[in-house]
Amino acid sequence: KRNFERYESLSAEDLTAILSRQEYERLRDEYQYSVRRMALTQETQTQDSLLAASKVVQLVSAVERMERNLKIVRGRLDNLTVRAPVAGQLTTLKAEVGESKSAGGRLGQIDMIDGFKVRAAIDEHYIGRVDRGQRGQFDSDDESYSLVIRKVYPEVEEGRFKVDLVFEGEAPEGIRRGQTLHIRLELGDLDEAVQVARGGFYQATGGHWAYVLDASGDRATRRSIALGRQNPRVYEVLEGLEPGEQVITSSYETFGEDMDVLVLR
Repeated sequence: KRNFERYESLSAEDLTAILSRQEYERLRDEYQYSVRRMALTQETQTQDSLLAASKVVQLVSAVERMERNLKIVRGRLDNLTVRAPVAGQLTTLKAEVGESKSAGGRLGQIDMIDGFKVRAAIDEHYIGRVDRGQRGQFDSDDESYSLVIRKVYPEVEEGRFKVDLVFEGEAPEGIRRGQTLHIRLELGDLDEAVQVARGGFYQATGGHWAYVLDASGDRATRRSIALGRQNPRVYEVLEGLEPGEQVITSSYETFGEDMDVLVLR
């Protein structure tokens, strides 16, 4: 361009003195070709820039679309996670690998570990002596825990009625649903009484008499007694025995009948 413009500014005589007509036309053609090529290059660059900008917009749109799709997929995956309605311990799971479950179907059971209650079955003989608010105890790991009756079910089934008890204070650690507990229930106010252990003697005597050991422990004398209340471990003695006296509570089948005195040694 610089050479052509310098030659273009010269007069015809000066130009002829420097270079031939043919050389001048060649320079002119090269200059015009370069001008057209530069214009074409600039136009191509402009189009490339517009195309690149369009591709950037398309890429941004594609990324946004992918993020929306990913959000939908994550939502569907999140919906596959089964969530319990309450916090607790899963004790029963009824599901197998590959099994189909319908919406609302039962999958298992969750126990609320902070809300245990105990349901006890009691002989109908005591139905009139059991009421709400009465307390019971049971032992676990060398510790005693207290419970109180919250509800009494009056219906009698197979000679037993049921009650619900709740713990007073903390429940024992490690307790599980369905576990069996042996509870001592207070059926009345506590009072002092002479007691004798339950045993096979009751089947032979009906609780009307028993063999009482003397001080030496070598002889046992038949004595009439009267029994009152009872629990799974002891009978209450209403009369016939004094505190501290020892009684043979095992079966009397081997002692024979109508024996008033037994010599043990």
